[in-house]
Amino acid sequence: MAGLLGPRWALGVGASAGFLAAIVGVAWFLASHRVHVRRHPGVRWGVTVSADPAERPDLAARLLPSGR
Repeated sequence: MAGLLGPRWALGVGASAGFLAAIVGVAWFLASHRVHVRRHPGVRWGVTVSADPAERPDLAARLLPSGR
C-alpha cells in the first residue's frame, strides 16, 4: 500500500483496519456475553452497561457475595 499510494494512505488504511477490528471485537463481546448497552436517560452522554443475572448465574455468584 505504501509503495502504491504513499505513507499517509498506508497509515490511514492501517488505522481504519484497527478501528474495524475494535468494532468487531466489541460487538462480539456484547453478543457472546449477553451484555446490554443502553443510553442513560438522565445524562447527556451517559451509557448504562448491564448483564441480566438470571441469564448469567456465574456472574451473579461473583457479584453478590452471599450468592443471592
